[in-house]
Amino acid sequence: MHTITFTCETITPMFLSGADGTTPELRAPSIKGALRFWWRAMNGHLANPQRGGIPNLLREDERLFGGVNEGGKSSVLVRVNMLQETPFFGKDIDRTKEGLAYLLYILVHQQKEREGFKASTSKSNKTEFLITLESKGNSDSDLKKGVAAFWLFIFLGALGTRARRGAGAIAVNTIIDRDNILENYLSFIPHNQETMSNFINRNLTEIKRQFPNIHNLNVNNEYSTIAPNHIYTSNRDFATWQEALDDIGKTMKDIRTSTKTLKFTVYDLDKKAAFGLPIGIWQDNPVNFETNQRRASPLWISVIRNYQGRLQWIITHFQGNFMENGDKIVFATKNYKMSLPKKNKGKSGWTTIKSELLDNFITKVKNQSTQINY
Repeated sequence: MHTITFTCETITPMFLSGADGTTPELRAPSIKGALRFWWRAMNGHLANPQRGGIPNLLREDERLFGGVNEGGKSSVLVRVNMLQETPFFGKDIDRTKEGLAYLLYILVHQQKEREGFKASTSKSNKTEFLITLESKGNSDSDLKKGVAAFWLFIFLGALGTRARRGAGAIAVNTIIDRDNILENYLSFIPHNQETMSNFINRNLTEIKRQFPNIHNLNVNNEYSTIAPNHIYTSNRDFATWQEALDDIGKTMKDIRTSTKTLKFTVYDLDKKAAFGLPIGIWQDNPVNFETNQRRASPLWISVIRNYQGRLQWIITHFQGNFMENGDKIVFATKNYKMSLPKKNKGKSGWTTIKSELLDNFITKVKNQSTQINY
């Protein structure tokens, strides 16, 4: 049995509720769910039809992290212990920062009273907790897989409401690794004046070295995966999380709400659909797949902390098909009745999306960041 314990803290506010749906609570199942997601995202090759498709990916997922088919057993165990909590509410978000308010819109405007965990700013004003990863047997092979997923979660991901738009980011402060599992493997604490782009690249290269089939070209495009050249770290660093998210939030807002080059109407919302579905309008979700499935954004915006303690934004652009074959995007609202324009008469929805806005956003991001090529 091997264990690694990470002392972590929030670096952006985290909004994550417990069993009652309102009380902030960080639980082991939430962390394990995040590990599942990132492990799948880095193992798209396991879902290749020649390997058995998505069921093959899910079988290995369940073997590592537990599931119904494995009788609930898992090779990698997760424990969480809270050390210190500081409350933070949606209304505490600085709505004068237009980019920040845009990314965290639902918390600023619709969930003002929602309570979460504050981003840590000092020893007495922080949210801190322990996350322990433990392997069941004497081999460290499965634990290293879990650690790789945990690294991706810490540096590319986040947890809770608006996690894909910057909320719920976490940093590691200290590590207890008595069996030296991390030696000559992955680093969780930037140091030695290394730029964050080099730090991210170095660790992703190590993950790829340990698991050489990762990013195999024969990935299953039905599942969203991470890939080289689609991760970006900001060139600027910032003193606060508010400044970091405001910076990238303004870029996204300018692209998605521009009235100089594009005025959105009900007829061209398929351009905004590329950022994720459903799209909410008038406190409704009128733009969605005909099958009513949710499509999470292919863009994950998070915040990371460099060796100086300053913050930078990081973006992961997931690769994969946007919609399933045969599905389509429709406009249907319970509050309003609108028809498609004459040029679309006879059509009942969009069978493809237009990536114009998403491509423009990525182009602007490239001008503000360093592209990770590992």
